[in-house]
Amino acid sequence: MVAHAQQVRESCKPSGQTSSKKHVAGIGRLVLDSFQHLLRKRTLVSELRIDPKEFGVELRNGDGRTISSDRLSAGERQLLAVSLLWGLGRASDAPCRLLRILL
Repeated sequence: MVAHAQQVRESCKPSGQTSSKKHVAGIGRLVLDSFQHLLRKRTLVSELRIDPKEFGVELRNGDGRTISSDRLSAGERQLLAVSLLWGLGRASDAPCRLLRILL
């Protein structure tokens, strides 16, 4: 039984990783949409990627260059934090009182 359970676990790893990447990419799109909705500078960030292993956020401009978080103002970083919450809330389809207040 133990050997069989280990084989099943090993065979499920690749599909689980693919599924995680797919969901993280979808959440990244929702967070980017939320961020662009809140941000006045529409061209500042054109792409947002979330690393599926470390869950770090990487921002890119229209030229494909990485934008350091140091380049963002304090207000823009706050908007990014709100966008992360908003995007996660949209991805979960769960009602959230905080997000209703923000909207």
